[in-house]
Amino acid sequence: MKNISLFICVFLAGSFYANCQDTLRLMNGKVLDVSIGTVFDTIISFKVKGSKKSGFQQRTTDEIFSFKKKDQKEVLVHSYN
Repeated sequence: MKNISLFICVFLAGSFYANCQDTLRLMNGKVLDVSIGTVFDTIISFKVKGSKKSGFQQRTTDEIFSFKKKDQKEVLVHSYN
């Protein structure tokens, strides 16, 4: 019984962590777990979580479908022509 309750606690903690991340959805279908820095009209700067690169990266909004910051709704960047 202890093992089951321990498993449930670890699962809940992991689920909470997974839901508290910033994400970028790219036009090619990839989803990146990131820490979003700044959002401008045409550029989003971010740092990929778990990456060995220490600096922020930038992508234009042409490459990004949507982004979601922690505890906020997803924002669609791409508009259909």
